[in-house]
Amino acid sequence: MAFPTHIVSAGGIVEDGTGNILLVKAHDDGWVYPGGITEVGENLIDGVIREIKEESGIDATVSHLISVVSFVLCPNSTVVATREAMRAKKGYGIWSVDELDRVLRNETPRSGLWLDSSDLSPEETVKEIIMRLQNEALIT
Repeated sequence: MAFPTHIVSAGGIVEDGTGNILLVKAHDDGWVYPGGITEVGENLIDGVIREIKEESGIDATVSHLISVVSFVLCPNSTVVATREAMRAKKGYGIWSVDELDRVLRNETPRSGLWLDSSDLSPEETVKEIIMRLQNEALIT
């Protein structure tokens, strides 16, 4: 499977008509809503229908979209510069690390979750996002 340049995932709240909500067993033996990464070229609706089928065997119909959430990982510019120095790709075209950081912090719409991941490994970052979603997310 090819991955998109922006990783987009879709998840669904599946209700059986009597108020029961479907949860699926996660890799860490916890329970989660079914969902996962969409495939290249796949829209959110098709992605969530496919993920629900893959994870539960259920053919779902999407009745409505609840929310779209954006995450921007936001370590400080010193950490980014250190990480970038270890990569084969150098820089962001005309952007310096400091300028890109300034633009992201000052000009990005505030419709997402800013997470200072300076001191977190990628694995710890994912765990922090999941924990904050579980503790802070509001679904209306």
